[in-house]
Amino acid sequence: MLTDPYSLSPAIKNAFLDLPQEPLQEVLHSLLRQWHFILADSPPAAGLHVTATASQGLALQTPAGLSTTLAFPLRVEELWIAVEAPFYPFPRAHIRLEMDWPIHLRVRGGIEKTRLSSLSDRGMRFYFSRELVPEEDLEVEVELDDVVLRLQGVVIYAQSRAGRWEAGAIFEHVTPAERYRIRNFIVRTLMGRVRTEVGEDCFRKAGDFFFFPPPLTGA
Repeated sequence: MLTDPYSLSPAIKNAFLDLPQEPLQEVLHSLLRQWHFILADSPPAAGLHVTATASQGLALQTPAGLSTTLAFPLRVEELWIAVEAPFYPFPRAHIRLEMDWPIHLRVRGGIEKTRLSSLSDRGMRFYFSRELVPEEDLEVEVELDDVVLRLQGVVIYAQSRAGRWEAGAIFEHVTPAERYRIRNFIVRTLMGRVRTEVGEDCFRKAGDFFFFPPPLTGA
């Protein structure tokens, strides 16, 4: 479903973390809050239950009673897919980042400076000065890590929100290298937010449990 990458969760996302490693617990708490989970003090009747052992990795039990294990070091993209999947009728395969970020948009022969509200390697949500039409072509120019990406896309929806238009688009003809750069940026930005929230000492102690993509340079 084209609109699924930007659909809202049909249910409240509850989660309970029961981890022996306190730094890991704090980092995961921060990540799940960014992904709009409600963190419970005890296992919820319908929610995600997360445990861990040093040898086996992170164990997740879904509201349906299904279990899965993610090996350490954790890849944030895989973690996101695993915790989101139980709460959506269709699998969500593209990690996204909520962000307020400047872009230049080329559409209908003109250029408008506007802002992103969400980004994935598959597409984006953005604000626009007027309504756009589904299947309308566009080009977005966005700077990530000092590299300017120019990505072709097509509008999949537009809606009026808080007195302005917000639209969603999927990217077309995006290269594997461009997708990797976007995912890399998303993961490092997310983990940077976590570092700020939990503190440097806690983040450093939890570092061995995660895989951190290296910064990218050059086009």
